[in-house]
Amino acid sequence: MTSLQVMVLRNNLISGTLSPEWGANGSFPAIQYIDFTDNTGLKGSLPAWGSGGAMQSLYKLRISNCSLSGTLPEQIGSDLPSLTLLYASHNRFSGTLPAAWSQLDIQQLSLEANRLTGTLPSEWGLQWPNAYLLYLSNNSLQGTLPPAWAGLVATVQKTSGGNYTEGGILDLAGCNLSGTIPANWTGNSVALFPGNPGLCGPLPSAFNYSFFDNDKQSYFQSNARQLSPCESLSLFGAQLDCSHIVCSHEE
Repeated sequence: MTSLQVMVLRNNLISGTLSPEWGANGSFPAIQYIDFTDNTGLKGSLPAWGSGGAMQSLYKLRISNCSLSGTLPEQIGSDLPSLTLLYASHNRFSGTLPAAWSQLDIQQLSLEANRLTGTLPSEWGLQWPNAYLLYLSNNSLQGTLPPAWAGLVATVQKTSGGNYTEGGILDLAGCNLSGTIPANWTGNSVALFPGNPGLCGPLPSAFNYSFFDNDKQSYFQSNARQLSPCESLSLFGAQLDCSHIVCSHEE
């Protein structure tokens, strides 16, 4: 299949495992997009595809809502140089977030609802200037918010209507993070924090409220910033209603 560019097999009854041989010895040289979303019978680990020059044009990989497990391969950072969009949410991945993925030029990354542990890699914030959608919610992460992530999703976001607007989405809800929100987190992103009872205020003085409607914007500006340094932000998260925000996981 030397000319195959797109493989979409989502929402089927595929079972078994992802073959490591697919990503070895120069296989699929023209492949750009692979989609196995919603195949709950698909188990096993995510192979370290890309070795031996395989899949060098792959820029989008979607494997959400399967039953994959194991750790996230560090090698993907160096072996799949074109990968910019990775969706692997609602699986059973464990282990830590690979710092080596900072070698990629990630734009969209979805890893929510897995079993990931460890801390947020500072390297991602330093090396992903084009990231604008980052979903890490509902994992078992720990530690503090890295100051290096201040501009991680504060980039240009393409809306569904084809227009461009400043800002992005950083979803860290339900991750058991702790500490304060770094003072330099004042970019154009929407950062979601509910479900992190160890996260403390106050919010940065220049925290962006532009994605809230006028009533909620006024409420958070007058109340959320008054949280004491040791007071939990869980109240802030519990009252955060983002139902008016229209966004898409699609490119």
